[in-house]
Amino acid sequence: MITSLLDEAKKDDVIVTISPDGKLKISGEREMVEKWKPILAERKSELLEKFEQLNTPSWRWRVTFPDGRVILSHNVPFATREEVARIYPDAKHLEAA
Repeated sequence: MITSLLDEAKKDDVIVTISPDGKLKISGEREMVEKWKPILAERKSELLEKFEQLNTPSWRWRVTFPDGRVILSHNVPFATREEVARIYPDAKHLEAA
């Protein structure tokens, strides 16, 4: 699952984003970026698709917290992942539901 791949990269302090021109941007400690670069490049199309989903507004988001609690957040008007992350800054994982 692509989300778990991103979570694993995050454990190594590697941040994956998409540039405005649609390219993967990988940032973090040089050694870790070099480790993750080929792994992420191999799954680029899946990553781009996932990021598109994350930026698509949704009315319902599944929010998982570090202690394992899960809630459904209902948003009117629809909210993007970034907007929901601002509402729940302690969330470990956000997924459109």
